[in-house]
Amino acid sequence: MGELIPPSGSIFSCSLLHTCAASDLPSLPTSKITTGTFNVARIPDMDADKIESGTFNPDRIPYGTVAIPFIIDGGNAAIAAGQKGHIEVPFDAVVTEWRLLAGTVGSIEVDVWKDTYSNFPPTSADSMPGAGNLPSISAGRKAESTNLSAWTTTSISKGDIIAFNISSCGTIERCTLSLNMRRS
Repeated sequence: MGELIPPSGSIFSCSLLHTCAASDLPSLPTSKITTGTFNVARIPDMDADKIESGTFNPDRIPYGTVAIPFIIDGGNAAIAAGQKGHIEVPFDAVVTEWRLLAGTVGSIEVDVWKDTYSNFPPTSADSMPGAGNLPSISAGRKAESTNLSAWTTTSISKGDIIAFNISSCGTIERCTLSLNMRRS
């Protein structure tokens, strides 16, 4: 059983098998929710920043920040130049920052290409960062940027395909590029 403490101080219980609708909790401030399983779409005032854990359908959370990580592995050798894979983004979003982490000290540049499913596969003409703005590590193990104002585009539409292309790499055998996105 999950317990909710309404403003009056009495205990409100909600079975984990029962979805509590907002109408069940007409005057309950979301700050008073302590435990339970709830359908976020039925608690319209829920601040996404207050959600600490759980499994949610991303279409039910209208706004928030998510990280989309992509692991690039050279198979015990320096990562070779070229496309390393694709992902589909299942919601509208704006890329707000990137973080690149490497298993060893070295240098790498990763271009991020975006195009629609109907135009798959993305190409260099679809570069999101544009020339001179690629996520990169230079003689280190990590790098990040929260200033993407020089990127060609940061917007993503639901269903867009993102491609990860290594422009250059020296000694790094494995890295993770995370794109932080704000749902829009």
